[in-house]
Amino acid sequence: MNVCLRLKLIPIYALTFLMESVSWLFRFLIPLHLVQLGASPLAVGTVMGGYAITQAISALMFGYLSDRVGRGPLIILGLSLITVSSFSIPSMTSIIDLFPLYTLMALGLGSMGPSLDASVADNVKSSRIGSAFGMQTTSIHMGTSLGPAVGGFVAAWIGLVGSMYFAAFFSL
Repeated sequence: MNVCLRLKLIPIYALTFLMESVSWLFRFLIPLHLVQLGASPLAVGTVMGGYAITQAISALMFGYLSDRVGRGPLIILGLSLITVSSFSIPSMTSIIDLFPLYTLMALGLGSMGPSLDASVADNVKSSRIGSAFGMQTTSIHMGTSLGPAVGGFVAAWIGLVGSMYFAAFFSL
């Protein structure tokens, strides 16, 4: 991949990495927070499963919409939803209040994921798409690795709620 192309894709890779880091930090912390709120294992599983199915289904819808309205608006929508939910979730004191906000975060990720991936494809020649998506996948997996690791460290340092605000800061 040439240098100009790499430089063009760096913001996409960086945004993907941050998005995955924040989302996986929350995926690590939410079950612990739910248990602190008195949630049963069934409730924790329902919240986490609801998040995953919301993200999966919304990715289909937003991927289709990304082809119609463009990548940028859906990336901005996703960032907005993630930011609002990230700053709201830590203050929730009941499962009933937390669940819709966590679902909102899943919608944000469902909006951003396909648009970021499509942005990679939009910016490379077909002969370089494998290496470009290799970097995109690396950005995803680095975020999924770093998020929970940082979450555990920060939670031990400043507690669960503080660590969620810490993660929310990176959604800005």
